[in-house]
Amino acid sequence: MPEEESLCFILEDDKGMEHEYEVIGTFTLEDRDYIALLPTEDPEDGVKLLHFFGGAEDELLLEPIADDQEYQEAASAFEDLFNGNIPVDLFDEEENEDE
Repeated sequence: MPEEESLCFILEDDKGMEHEYEVIGTFTLEDRDYIALLPTEDPEDGVKLLHFFGGAEDELLLEPIADDQEYQEAASAFEDLFNGNIPVDLFDEEENEDE
């Protein structure tokens, strides 16, 4: 059985260092879309939550959550998702069906 590949992003921090993150899932809260990312180098650092939206030419744009209250609400919603209290949309590869 082949291993499932995960979707990953390389993000640059404030100091210009690049870090790889694995996509845990996405969710919508009050008409805003969020993405949950886990650092692949050091997963103990915890999940990073960001806004995401589509840009020109089918780009996926990520934006930090600047408001502390909004971040807390998104974190609470993520915890509910992670604990299975509400469904989450995961970035999974589409399974190929035999024709």
